[in-house]
Amino acid sequence: MSQNRLARLRNQMHDLNVDTFLVTNATNVRYLSGFTGSNGTLVITHDTQFIVTDFRYYEQVAHEVPDFRLVRQTASLPAAIAEALQHAGSRRVAFEADALTIALFEEIQHHAPDGITFEPTREIIIRLRSVKDTQEIETLRRAQRITDEAFDRWLTLVQPGITEAELTWKLEVILRELGAQGPSFDIIVAVGDHSAMPHYHPVPGDRAVRPNDIVLVDFGALVDGYHADMTRTLYVGEPDERFREVYAAVLDALHHTETTLRAGMRAREADALARERLTERGFGDAFGHSLGHGVGLEIHEFPRLSPRAAEDEIVPANSVVTIEPGVYLPGWGGVRIEDMVVVHEDGVDILTRSPKAVDFWKIHAAH
Repeated sequence: MSQNRLARLRNQMHDLNVDTFLVTNATNVRYLSGFTGSNGTLVITHDTQFIVTDFRYYEQVAHEVPDFRLVRQTASLPAAIAEALQHAGSRRVAFEADALTIALFEEIQHHAPDGITFEPTREIIIRLRSVKDTQEIETLRRAQRITDEAFDRWLTLVQPGITEAELTWKLEVILRELGAQGPSFDIIVAVGDHSAMPHYHPVPGDRAVRPNDIVLVDFGALVDGYHADMTRTLYVGEPDERFREVYAAVLDALHHTETTLRAGMRAREADALARERLTERGFGDAFGHSLGHGVGLEIHEFPRLSPRAAEDEIVPANSVVTIEPGVYLPGWGGVRIEDMVVVHEDGVDILTRSPKAVDFWKIHAAH
């Protein structure tokens, strides 16, 4: 696992004309090494790799990352990093400017051997992470399977009288019972007009479900550090015409995107697939957030399917992204439907298996 990822980083190092890469972002440390502890720094050269950590993790390093040379932090972290740089014979060191405080960087410079120059970089490893390997895709597939099963079990609880807070807690319990480490992020359960707020979070809300309410749920399972992400919206009772109209528009935007998206497409163009479809139905102004985002070791990763994505940002092959169009009407409510997909050159593989027909909840309840 880590050797292929390290090889990709080393290719980037060659392009950057550096002999060392200092990795301080905890998620990037895990991605490149497999180390899951809370204190780890990597020093990567073209032919070897070091991990700096303290006493708490010496044994963990031996088990999780045996192909990394351990540099023991016995005093300050900057001093230990400097020791690793000396062992590595570093001269030109790339570092993650978006993951290193000025204070820590100045301390590293102070302790570093003479003659080292530091080169700031941004988003190098984060962009490498946007292309998932086979193991990552399989882990995300497992996370989504648990998410789907949890949703199926949870649906039976959505009845008049139960509150948002109760539904949120019970869904987390179900996720853990099914083997998840926990939820991928704070679960969103928005009832009635609360569903018009895309990232609604009760404190915790005591809003109870009533007949003819909209219930929007956004959640995912965390499995081996990888995040699933799914949204479904249901109507408690027989969906009325307004709900059917909005739901049909969102579902059409989702379906159009899933049947059109291809690797190599510009991220802005991907977002436009759904946005233009909703605009044609008169709901363009009610879709205020991005269409989707990459998922993996973090819930929000590259690529960003957004009108604000960089002009040259593309959706790479083997990226795993969410597709989540939505319509939000203050005072009425909102509808969002979100799937997680793997993007290929010839289309997408939809990982999400939960139903999404407008009356799926009514059909489920009947069984």
